[in-house]
Amino acid sequence: MSQVRTTIKNIISLGSSNVINAILGIILIMYLARYFGPEGFGIYGFVYAFAQILSFSVEFGIYYIITREVARDKSLAMKYILSASIIKILLMLVVFLFIVGIVKLMNISQEKEILIYIISFSLFLTNFSQTFIGIFNAFEKMEYTALTTLIPSIIFVLLSLGVIFSGCTLFKSKIIPVALVLVFAGIINVLISGIICFKKIVKLDLKVKTNLKFLKYLLKESFPLESQQIIALIYMQSFIIFLSMFQGDIATGIFKASYDLIKQLIAIPALTAFALYPVMSKLFVTSENDLKIVIKKATKFLFIICFFITIIGFVFADKIIVFLYGVEFLESIFMFQILIFAFLIQGTFYVVSYSILAANRQKYQTINAFITCVLAIVLNFLFIPTYGAFGAAVSMLLSFICNNVLYFYFSNIFTLKIRASEIRNLIKPFIVIIVIGIVTTATFFYLLNFNLFVACVASTVFYFASTYFTKIISEDDVKIMKSIVKK
Repeated sequence: MSQVRTTIKNIISLGSSNVINAILGIILIMYLARYFGPEGFGIYGFVYAFAQILSFSVEFGIYYIITREVARDKSLAMKYILSASIIKILLMLVVFLFIVGIVKLMNISQEKEILIYIISFSLFLTNFSQTFIGIFNAFEKMEYTALTTLIPSIIFVLLSLGVIFSGCTLFKSKIIPVALVLVFAGIINVLISGIICFKKIVKLDLKVKTNLKFLKYLLKESFPLESQQIIALIYMQSFIIFLSMFQGDIATGIFKASYDLIKQLIAIPALTAFALYPVMSKLFVTSENDLKIVIKKATKFLFIICFFITIIGFVFADKIIVFLYGVEFLESIFMFQILIFAFLIQGTFYVVSYSILAANRQKYQTINAFITCVLAIVLNFLFIPTYGAFGAAVSMLLSFICNNVLYFYFSNIFTLKIRASEIRNLIKPFIVIIVIGIVTTATFFYLLNFNLFVACVASTVFYFASTYFTKIISEDDVKIMKSIVKK
C-alpha cells in the first residue's frame, strides 16, 4: 500500500472512530448529567480531573517517543514495548501510594475518596494501553488504534447506561458504579490492545534484551514530554478544580457540561494530527521543506472544518444544551458559546503543535505548557471567585490563545521558518474563510425566516462550495500533499 493510501486510510479509520466516540461520548454525557444533576456531575468532574492529574505520571510521555522512534526504526518495537512496560508497572505502584497519601491528607467525603482511587486505577490501565497504541501509530496501522479505543468506549457507554437505567447505587452513591464500569472498560482496553499488537504487528519475544542504560534513555527522552503533559493537564483541569474550590459542585457541573462537549469536538481535528504525526516525524529527517508544506496545508484544512463547526456551535448553542442536558443546565449555554472559540483555536493548530514534537523539540512543548499553566492559574484566581463558571470559560479561552500562539512561535523557529514575504499569502486564505463564514451565518439567519431545514442545508452548501470556488483548497494543494506523503 502506498504512503498516500496508508495516510488516507489512517485518517478515515481515526476519523470514523473519533466521530463514533464523540457521538457515544455526547450520549453518555447527556445521560450522566441528567442522572447525576448539576451537583453530582460537578462531583464527578472534580474527582476525574483530580485523578487524571495524579495518575498521568504513569504514561510519562513514553507513547509519543515510541511513535516517533519506532516509526523511524521498526526493528526496535519489541524493545520499546518491554522497556515501557517495566517503567509503567513500577510507576503504577509508586504513583498509587502517592495518591493514597495525598487523599488521606485532604478533607473530602468518603464518596470522593473512593472515586479517586477507582478512577485513578482505570486511568492507570488506559495509560498502560498507550504503549501498544504508540506501536500501532508507528507502524501506521491506525485502524487498530481506532478499534482499540472504540470497543472499550462502546462497552463503557452501554454498561454505564445499564447502571443509569437500573438506578444502581453503591455506598449510597450513584457515581461509584459508573466509575467501576470505567475500570472494566480499561481492562478490556489493555487486553484488546495487547492481543492485536502481538498477533498483527510485533512478534512477542520476551528474550529481547533491555538494560538500565536504555531505560534511562527512554526516561530521559520522555521526561520533557511528561513534564509538558502533567503541566498541560494541570492547566486543563485547573478550571474544574478551581470552580469546585471557590464555587462548589453545582457551578462545576454547569461548566463541565459545556467543557465536555468541547473535548468531544476537539477529537475531530485531533485525528488529522495523529495520522500525520508519523509522516511528519519522517519528513523532519528527510525533507524539512516538505514538512513545512504539510504543516501549512493541513492547518488551513483544519481551520476550514473547525470554523464551520464553530459557527454551528455558536448559533445553535441554546438548542444543543437544552436538548442534551435539559433546563437545569441553561447557564451552560453562554459557557458553550465562549468555549466553542477555544475549540476553534485549539483545533486549528493541532498539526502545528505536533510538528514541534516531530522535530525532536519536546522541551519547548514543556516551556509552552508551563507558561500557559501559570497564565491559567492566575486567570482562574482573578476570574473564578467573582464570575464563577463564566470566569472559568473566559480563562480557558485566553489560555488556549496563549498556548497556540506559543506553539506557532516555536514551530516557526524549528519547522515552519516563515519569511516576511510569505506572511501575506499565509494570512489571505484565513481572512477569506472568515468572510465566507460571516456570509454563511447571515445567509442562515435570512433563510431561517422561511424554513429551518432549508436554512441549514443551503448555508452548509454555500460554505463548502465557497471554499471550493475560491480555491482555498485547490487541486494543486491536494496534488502537492499526495506527492509529499508518497515519499
